[in-house]
Amino acid sequence: MAESEQEQLSSEKPDKPLQETDEMHTEHLLPTKHDRPEYHISPKLGRLILLAFILSVPGWFLSDLFKVNGLITFFTIFFTVLSTATGFFQIVSMRHHEPISLAFPWWLSRLLSRISQTIHVSVKRLIAYGKWGIFALALAAILVLGIWNVGIDLTYQLDSGILFLSGLLLLLGMVSTLYILPPLQKRLQTALERRLPTTLALGRWPIVLLMLMLALSGFWNIGQYRIADVCDGAQAPSSLNGMGAIVRGRECIGLSDGATIFDAGRPNGAQKRDAANQLRHGASRARVLSLFDEAIAADPTDAEALIYREDLWIGSSPHITIVVAATLSGLYSSDGRDTLQGVYVAQKEYNDTCQQQGSACPLLNVLIANTGSGVTDEAQYTHDVTVQIMQAAKKDPTIVAIMDGLASQSTFDINDEVMAHPDHILPMVAAKATSDFLTRMPHFLRIAPTNSLQAQMGARYAKSQLNSSRVAIFYRQENTYSGNLKDDFINEYQDANHQVVAVAAYPGRDPGVLQEKLSAVLALKPDLIYCACYSNEVSVILEHLPTTGPFAHLLVLGGDAFFETGDFTPGALTHLSRLRFTALAYPAIWHDLPTTSMPFFADYGKLFEPANPYAAQAFSFTHLTPGIMVAYDAMLTLTTAAMRTFVIDGQAQTPQNLEHALFQMQGKQAIQGITGQISVGGNGDPINKAIVVLAIDNSNSFHCIWLYGQFLVGKPAPPDQLNNGQTCTTAAG
Repeated sequence: MAESEQEQLSSEKPDKPLQETDEMHTEHLLPTKHDRPEYHISPKLGRLILLAFILSVPGWFLSDLFKVNGLITFFTIFFTVLSTATGFFQIVSMRHHEPISLAFPWWLSRLLSRISQTIHVSVKRLIAYGKWGIFALALAAILVLGIWNVGIDLTYQLDSGILFLSGLLLLLGMVSTLYILPPLQKRLQTALERRLPTTLALGRWPIVLLMLMLALSGFWNIGQYRIADVCDGAQAPSSLNGMGAIVRGRECIGLSDGATIFDAGRPNGAQKRDAANQLRHGASRARVLSLFDEAIAADPTDAEALIYREDLWIGSSPHITIVVAATLSGLYSSDGRDTLQGVYVAQKEYNDTCQQQGSACPLLNVLIANTGSGVTDEAQYTHDVTVQIMQAAKKDPTIVAIMDGLASQSTFDINDEVMAHPDHILPMVAAKATSDFLTRMPHFLRIAPTNSLQAQMGARYAKSQLNSSRVAIFYRQENTYSGNLKDDFINEYQDANHQVVAVAAYPGRDPGVLQEKLSAVLALKPDLIYCACYSNEVSVILEHLPTTGPFAHLLVLGGDAFFETGDFTPGALTHLSRLRFTALAYPAIWHDLPTTSMPFFADYGKLFEPANPYAAQAFSFTHLTPGIMVAYDAMLTLTTAAMRTFVIDGQAQTPQNLEHALFQMQGKQAIQGITGQISVGGNGDPINKAIVVLAIDNSNSFHCIWLYGQFLVGKPAPPDQLNNGQTCTTAAG
């Protein structure tokens, strides 16, 4: 018993002095050697961490210089500093008898070790797992970057393929996160070591996988940011004044006074972006003007640069401001370019005249609003941009009107948003919005004839001049312009002797369906196709119409959208002679009116076709389109009303006074536009506006073959003009 008691007492006797008990307890709470991660920081890796830390500072400046995403810059610095801290904590957590893995003096290591022993136990635990901390944070970065990438795709509405790749990287990042967790990693290593040789165990592969995923996520984020940054760093729409731009579907949309470039895909794109960047960063007016001059010299046909330069020239002089809504990106960017050319000629003419009137005449400043072409429809982003316009109108009292160079659905959306701000109503003049549903829309007028009038004239031309009796119709689903034009044509064409044999619909932005339906339509043996569609869509029909057999000479008739030649596909250009269409304008008609002088033609020729010797006679223009002409007439209507109201009558420069003057423009107050007489009815529609029917010859030159309505102010059309029409020469002369 005594011996047993002695053994028991001996076993209870501590092996170490009492003062070491706390340290023993502390060491017991710390992870054991087997529990700790095996990823030691070697001397080489330590020096690499130090080098990375030193290089992080110039790396930050390079990131800013090349406009790398700020998120990437943050993570670069953060993880570099964290890596350095992890190495420091490893040294601190060493006991005095452990070998020093980094080249530090022994006394410094001992000092740091003694200091570390005074730290609380929980902190020691954190230090012990410090090496896992950097991995955990790196994994968190992978997830953050993955979610951020998907967010960029959804926010900017990028392509589905890009979204798929972002989702794939996010999924791989999540799998990596689970795979790299310490408990799971330990189990995986144990399981594999049982089945595989030790040399094939996971070892450092988790680190490789981690770094690979972090690099892939980071580089993909930078790539997406560059794809999305089509605004060249100007993505900052202000909630205070509405100025700025955002990215939607690889399009830069918004409202600009020159600080954002929308039409950057031109030969002078770099110069324009440089000028805009300087303007955003407060460069002198002279400096920005010189940069826009360089841009104009590089591309003299660029009206966006010309408008911004004109606005800078106006500066702080007394002025009025008109917002021009146009499509300057995406599928229909050529429409917007035409619109701005017409706008600039009218702006320049007005300001030149205003300069002669003295200080009582306010100059014309123009803001450009790009609504883009959209992914599913051209009106997809119009509402967002109009919100910016109304924010600008609240802040800037010089804004008095909107000049609308958009299609009908976009015009609807603009008016809806304008009406939502009854304290800041802006009158709107549309250049080419032709839908019947716009008639009597509040605070709205247009200079283009309605769809119903165009369809009526088209149907009458089909009957009387093309001798058609069986028509097949194509139209785009859920499109205001297309559906309205189709209905109006059917109502006018169909009677006892004239039949609509087929009405084929196709979904928006998928004109390929037209090819599938064309064969079925031709089986019904039409003698004419009426396409209530756009140039890029009718191109599909033209490319696949038979060139031999009974349909070798089948014609396609349509509306005013066909005059946008920039939207035809290359394959359709050799078949344009099969087109006939009603149009809003035709420049060469003025060649037959030598006694009538319109300054537009000389001004346009001087600005955009200086080599044309026939510019003053409005003949032989290479680039002049109806889109340019109707945009000019729409702006001419606004500037004429402004001159009459603000200068001649001396009224206050308000949107209400300007709107009143616009609706007085009829009878003796009607004006001569380059597209014909501009006379506005009380419902906002033009009165007896001229409509021309155009054909295209084998050399792709346009010819006016028929005209309806009144062309010249003061020269009323014959009584049967609207019913029967005349040749263009007879009607104009």
